[in-house]
Amino acid sequence: MKNRNQSALPSLLAVVPVKTLFNQAGQQWLTESDLSTSENALIASDLRMIEAVAQEMVLLEKTLQKEAWKSARVRLMLTIPNVEFYAALTLIAALKVCRCTLLAVRLRSN
Repeated sequence: MKNRNQSALPSLLAVVPVKTLFNQAGQQWLTESDLSTSENALIASDLRMIEAVAQEMVLLEKTLQKEAWKSARVRLMLTIPNVEFYAALTLIAALKVCRCTLLAVRLRSN
């Protein structure tokens, strides 16, 4: 959605006075721009969808963080400087995959 908006503006010969379209100033410019009614409607629709996706991501992140906190392994990894729960969960998942792969190789070789 963001790419669609960014790529549509040059084809409309719109001069964008902001560096980033999807911060507060950029979104304000998008809503106040002098584009046609249909283009403004498409941009407004995309902005609403982007906001909805952002809200869903926040909810999912909170849920994931709560679930991650239940794991003693994750809590232990969070004591390492600069390790956030995403990294801790990713490492634990990767280690589980490695462990399962090693187990499968051992079972096949027997």
